[in-house]
Amino acid sequence: MLDRRVIQPTADLKEILKLIRKTITKRGHKMVDYDRFRVNLKKLKDKKERNLNDEKQIFKVCDWMNEGRDGVEMSG
Repeated sequence: MLDRRVIQPTADLKEILKLIRKTITKRGHKMVDYDRFRVNLKKLKDKKERNLNDEKQIFKVCDWMNEGRDGVEMSG
């Protein structure tokens, strides 16, 4: 009786908390990636003279940021 009323629900809760922690960690990683892309994009856009490679990088970083933002929004 004690096992069914106390121990089993506690074990179930422990598993649920493990999933929640994993989700929080994953979201944190996505937020770090997004911030890195945002800083990189700002540096590229603030350059006074851009060449073709800079323009390509800006396009690439914008694409990465959109993917990162979608992942952060979906997680939260």
